[in-house]
Amino acid sequence: DEFAGVPTWRLLKSERSSVPVDGYIADPAIDEKTSELSVSYWNGVQDTLQKLPGRLVAVQCDPLSVSWIGIENVETTPEAFVAQLAAALDELAELNVAIIKGEPRE
Repeated sequence: DEFAGVPTWRLLKSERSSVPVDGYIADPAIDEKTSELSVSYWNGVQDTLQKLPGRLVAVQCDPLSVSWIGIENVETTPEAFVAQLAAALDELAELNVAIIKGEPRE
């Protein structure tokens, strides 16, 4: 399976945590060795999280999907919200594929 090496994790919004990224805590219920992932990987995740629509509650990744869990932003149009969400989730999926292919990320 070409996506077998994609890490599985869920980050929950937490103002009191900075591990593995600022403002989030890894959900221990499905944490799959997040401490073994590189700092550069988590920096890429952090950059991507900042592009997701506001009111984020959690984000989850596994070999089959990336998911945003939150409350729809009522300050934008539904089309703008979906476009922003789709672009950021696509970027996160690309980051996960790059890590299993060993490709550097700019």
